[in-house]
Amino acid sequence: MRENLIKKYIDTFNHNDEELYSQCISNADAETWMMQNVPVFTCNQPLFEEVYYFRWWVFRKHLKATPEGTIITEFLPPVRWSGPYNSINCAVGHHLSEARWLKCGRELIHEYVDFWFKGSGNQYAYSSWIIDAIKNYAILWSDAEYGVQLLPHLVTFYQEIETHHLTRYGLFWSNDDRDAMECSISGSGLRPTLNSYMYANALGIAYFAEQAGDSSLAKDYRNKASLLKQNIIKYLWDSEEEFFKVIPLEDKDAQIATFDFK
Repeated sequence: MRENLIKKYIDTFNHNDEELYSQCISNADAETWMMQNVPVFTCNQPLFEEVYYFRWWVFRKHLKATPEGTIITEFLPPVRWSGPYNSINCAVGHHLSEARWLKCGRELIHEYVDFWFKGSGNQYAYSSWIIDAIKNYAILWSDAEYGVQLLPHLVTFYQEIETHHLTRYGLFWSNDDRDAMECSISGSGLRPTLNSYMYANALGIAYFAEQAGDSSLAKDYRNKASLLKQNIIKYLWDSEEEFFKVIPLEDKDAQIATFDFK
């Protein structure tokens, strides 16, 4: 039954696809890979099933073998704004959150995360919640030791963003394009996006510090997360419209005349 269920969808997807770009796993090999790695999902709504298996069918298209291990690409064709091997870090949180459910998830995530923190990947190109995603993987797989080994890299990552983006207001500044918001109407400034990512990343460091037995480091990053949460709510929450908004700011060192959304 499992084989027939997955094959039914894959045959349809392959039939309707013009395979212009093939990386690690071609359409011809999609069925074998999905049978070996993808959790089975069934329900009484065929559309939900189809969407579920389509997402995994598309996901494996983005697995790419490199000299530094397997990575997950955001785009299939090369794009000029990418890094080594057509890598881009802005979707890494999504990639890890999905990859952790695969049977091959442990090996894939280790190689992909190592590419960002130990290899040639540029983890600073765009905002990301990569540490939070690693924590969620570690909890699911009971693999906290991997995060403990990465802890110096994770701290360096956080400190680097603090150095270049933390403002006098206790919130992080970001360019909306670097938040992967494509120069949105909200503009650059104190944005809910990067700040919420860094809140989650701080808690991720605290979690791995606790696993490592470093209570001082854990306390430090839990305090960072707590203060950041307070400032996000204090400055970025519009109680009138009940929505988190951006406080425009030209650059990290500029001053804000008034915290007013109007």
